[in-house]
Amino acid sequence: MTKKIVLITTASIVCIVAASLFFLPKHKDVVSYSDAQLLRNQVTEWKRRINDVGPQQAYADFLTEAPNKEMSTHDQAHAFGEALYAQEGLSGLSYCDSSFEFGCYHSFFGVAVHEEGIDVLSQFSDACKARFGAFNLPCEHGIGHGVLVYTDYDNLEQALELCETISDMPTGGCSSGVFMENNFHTMDETVGDAYVRPLSVVNPYEPCDSLPLRFQASCYIEQVQFWQQHYRNDFSKIGALCTDLAESSQTNFEACFHGVGNYLAAAVDLDVEASIEGCLSYENVDEQRLCAEGAAWLIRGDGSRTDDAQKVCSALTTTQGRGLCSSTL
Repeated sequence: MTKKIVLITTASIVCIVAASLFFLPKHKDVVSYSDAQLLRNQVTEWKRRINDVGPQQAYADFLTEAPNKEMSTHDQAHAFGEALYAQEGLSGLSYCDSSFEFGCYHSFFGVAVHEEGIDVLSQFSDACKARFGAFNLPCEHGIGHGVLVYTDYDNLEQALELCETISDMPTGGCSSGVFMENNFHTMDETVGDAYVRPLSVVNPYEPCDSLPLRFQASCYIEQVQFWQQHYRNDFSKIGALCTDLAESSQTNFEACFHGVGNYLAAAVDLDVEASIEGCLSYENVDEQRLCAEGAAWLIRGDGSRTDDAQKVCSALTTTQGRGLCSSTL
């Protein structure tokens, strides 16, 4: 392994809390160089604070201070997680929690897996399950970032197979972290903070369509975020790519439109009305339904916004008057 790792500053991740389905992360536009430098400075500052006052008090201070800064709280939580691992090692895991979309866990796990190796995967996964039970996949997302760095970016399938050793969920969690890391190389200092994997003009579905079938749905969910960067938030173009998947796989078609709803809602900062408008822009009722589900699950995962998530479902109705979201929120 020759690559070095850096703080995951480009992955601003909002994770869904939707039982028995899958958990989708939110990824905002990549951060600027100046923001990346500010976050690196925060890592240094939190290392000092952890050393001075201890991890418990330092994290309490962080939770109070982070919302008062003009930066993503999730990115700041990544900075704290990296500093926490650097100062406390694996024992620091107990100080993270679900605040700011699990940001502390994401960077803590990402760095720790790279440093400690794959032998810690089950230990980390058990910690996520013990802390969050059925809602553990957002916690495991950060593990996926570290796993791909550990196997190296050329070994995507190997990383996904390692994820299977800690999760039997076909989408979300560890696998979503692997695909996000593959798309954006957020922990690779050799490419810079604004890196996005190149898009194949000949085959925009690459690498999803060449993976074993069991990995494809998870790949297509994250492929939406990848397309979003290349097509500059053109969800009409992205929707058309997802629609074409129905010819070969209903499962992949559904996964892709769930990803559309997730990242569409993320693009409008989880605004309910804008999410509804975006999903209604698709003519096919199945596409509207799947988009609504993806958007509602993301909104549901943002604190306790169950009512707002339900509004997305109830506002988008079929001709029979049924809410478009078929799953329980």
